[in-house]
Amino acid sequence: RSGTAPALKWKLRIGFVLIPLAHSAGMNIITVLAFRFLTDNLAISAGAAGVIFALVKIYDGVLDPAIGAWSDRARTRYGRRLPFLLAGGLLMPLGIAMVFNTPDFGSVIAAQIFLTVALMLHASAYTALTIPGMAMLVEATDDYHERTELMAYRVFGNSIGMLFGSTVPAYLLSIWGATREGHSAMSLVIAAIVLSAGIGAVLLLRDAPRTEPDPDKKE
Repeated sequence: RSGTAPALKWKLRIGFVLIPLAHSAGMNIITVLAFRFLTDNLAISAGAAGVIFALVKIYDGVLDPAIGAWSDRARTRYGRRLPFLLAGGLLMPLGIAMVFNTPDFGSVIAAQIFLTVALMLHASAYTALTIPGMAMLVEATDDYHERTELMAYRVFGNSIGMLFGSTVPAYLLSIWGATREGHSAMSLVIAAIVLSAGIGAVLLLRDAPRTEPDPDKKE
């Protein structure tokens, strides 16, 4: 798989920029704003919000190796990794929208349960984008220099995603206000960016070189 054709090489480069752009933007908006949104806008206590985030972290710690093993063993017409990227690209914007558009249940407990589910969905999407995405990059070429180049594009995409996920939301809130309505509108903009990047990556990487699981390998 060394000496990738120029047209495919550019698809891989852009695709491996878009994957980390999507997951980094989607993660940073939660990291930077979600805790404050829960306490200031939804009237959830800091202690309860901390418990929610702790539960999600524990869930994420269990999920990461499970997704890695699942994507290693998966057999689909689109290869092992691409379906996970598609799932992550669709579910992460949904998770973002759910967190910052939490309905007014009239019950703090109901809101806490809803947010826990939304953040778990978001964490699942992040894992689906990152772990299979990194494995797909490694499998895309046997050439050391091409692989190093693709890794550089990945780092570049991650930096762009961090910029989108940390500065753009704050800028939008400065315009629309840090109200529930302002957070709602802001989250939909970031969700649209994440969705576009995720779907774009899937379309660009659908012809990427891939490896298949060895049916004779003992697990």
